[in-house]
Amino acid sequence: LRQAIGVSYRGIPVDYVDNPEFATTNNIVSLYLTRNYFDQDLILAEGDIRLDGEILSRMVNHHSDNVALVAPWTTELDGTVVRTEGAGITEFVLKKDQGPGFDHQSTLKTVNIYRLGRDMLSVYAERLGQAIDANRTDDYYEAVLGEMVNQRQISMTAELVGDARWAEADTPEDLLRAELIFAEGQN
Repeated sequence: LRQAIGVSYRGIPVDYVDNPEFATTNNIVSLYLTRNYFDQDLILAEGDIRLDGEILSRMVNHHSDNVALVAPWTTELDGTVVRTEGAGITEFVLKKDQGPGFDHQSTLKTVNIYRLGRDMLSVYAERLGQAIDANRTDDYYEAVLGEMVNQRQISMTAELVGDARWAEADTPEDLLRAELIFAEGQN
């Protein structure tokens, strides 16, 4: 990334934060290492997501401080899901907690793009640090975010992807599906 992007992208300065334990920890540690940048609203987007640019515009301009981008659950999708009441998220359910017989009918799949308001970020950073201190370095950052929502420490809004295109590429099959979704002329 440093070679491809350099110190700025289209005139926007780029800072890099290294996780020296990347190979032996999960994204909870990588995100925690960025906590010095938690002084303004944050768009948190995982690097293996491809999406239409209008999605980011919607997230940046969303009226709610804390927003999770979600999509209807399908069998091709796995990972964290949420339950909602209206637009409000009432529960995060991590993949590890979706055992055999888990009912996905009332869930939405997280797209792994979040808008996090600056007012909750100091508490989030503290909770991430506590999880790491408790040797939960193999957790996903969503585990702590989910705990905060599930415990009603923060409120979060679900924003449906709608007609916008998006794809996550965790596997070669995912990458092929993403290429098909974003093929020229494909909707």
